[in-house]
Order: sequence, then structure tokens, then C-alpha cells
Amino acid sequence: MPIKKLLNIVIFLFLCACAHPKDAPWQKVSVDFKNRGFLQKTYYQKTFNIFTLEKISDAAKPLHIYIEGDGFAYVNKFRPSIDPTPRSTFLLDLIARDNAANIVYIARPCQYVDSAICEEKYWTLDRFSALAIRAISSVVDRYKNYEIELFAYSGGAIIALHLPQKNIKNIRTIAGNLDLEEFVKLHDISSLQTPKINYERLAKIPQTHFIGSRDKIIPLQIFNAYTKKLPSKNCVKIKVVPNASHNENWQQMWNYNLQSEPKCL
Repeated sequence: MPIKKLLNIVIFLFLCACAHPKDAPWQKVSVDFKNRGFLQKTYYQKTFNIFTLEKISDAAKPLHIYIEGDGFAYVNKFRPSIDPTPRSTFLLDLIARDNAANIVYIARPCQYVDSAICEEKYWTLDRFSALAIRAISSVVDRYKNYEIELFAYSGGAIIALHLPQKNIKNIRTIAGNLDLEEFVKLHDISSLQTPKINYERLAKIPQTHFIGSRDKIIPLQIFNAYTKKLPSKNCVKIKVVPNASHNENWQQMWNYNLQSEPKCL
């Protein structure tokens, strides 16, 4: 077979691999989300291809953007996985309860779809790197004409805190990792690198942080460490969700929690 033809086949197969989501968990809920009016989109970039779900039905209304957590980054504390795609539909289940007119779900780098630079470090020690943050930020940039309400689960909270867009109206985190230094110390793990956070700017953005009362991964001390770094706490609110762990017992209260829009005092 001529080399040029073989190369074309290789490129075609690579693009096909990038274009379709991996099996778990999207295949479990794909029909339901399509019936709800969501479109599956993959944004191709020089670094990471980012998988999204999008439903836009009223351009005049705010946009709810959900940022996924770290996914299946580790098999256990010491063993990284070979694929960070979430094995749980936790965040997708919450989105299914959100009746907002406009919703976008943004997966993290190397989740659902492959990229040319998908290496283990990008879902382990470098999952909050400047490169990963820029990849998510570039997707959020596409919605500059909307008033954005950010929702972020677990490690997605760190990404949300770094996003620089001026059209972010408020932030809500769900079992959110808000302080990497405290997280590393609490769980006695290797340091996680991330750019400096602009706490002056964050202190002016209305935000509510939901924490599960039984969450041993992101306990209250993570939130406390974060708020100590804010120059003002007038825009920050905490809500402890009774009987909730890191990813259990959230669904029943989510509709109620959505009704409480973050406000500054």
C-alpha cells in the first residue's frame, strides 16, 4: 500500500477516534439527553479536544455551564487509571434536573474523547495546569454573548475559580475542591500545580458552595481554607447538604438548591 494512502487512513482513524465519546458513562444516558434537546459537540484544539453537551433554547436568558470533576483519574490512591472518563453519571444526573433554558456541560481534558497530547499526567498531577485551564476557558469563550452561571463539581471547582471571563454572573460548586494546598495536606498526596488564583476578583463574584455533610473527600475544612484567602466574604455562602457524601444523596435536593441564586451582601 502506498505510504501516502496509508497515512491518510491513519489520519482518518485518528479523527474518528477523537470524534466519538468513550463508552462510559455517556452511552448510558445519550438517548435521554438527546430527547431533552442536547447536542453533543467536541471542540478541537491544538492541545485538548473538549467534549460538551449543549442545549440552547433562549438566547436572551442566562447560560448554566457545568464543569465536570476529575473523573476516573485514579484506580486507587497510588494507581492512576488509563482513562479519566467518569464512571459515574453523578453530574449528568444533576443536569437532568435543571430546567434552565440554556445549559452546557463541559468535560475535562481527555475525558470522553482522545487528544494528541492525552498523557497520564494531564488527569493526575497536571490536571489543574495552565494548559488544562486554557482548554476549558477557550470553550467558555464561545459563549461570550451570554450571562454565565457557573456550576462545578469536585475538581472542576478549581477550574471554575480560574476562569477569567467577565460575563460570569455567579459560581456554584458541588462538593468543590476549592483549595489545593489544603486538599493535598488533608489526603497526604503529591503536590498539585496550578496557576495563582485571583482572590481579589473572586471576592466580588456571588458564589455558593454546596458541601455534603458526609463528604470525606471534600470536607468543610477545604472551604474554610479557601475563604481565609479571600479579602472579603460578602459574596460567599456555604450550604451543607444533609446526608450527602461526595457523590451520593444530592439529587433529591438539587431542584431546591437551584432556586437559591448566589448574591452578595
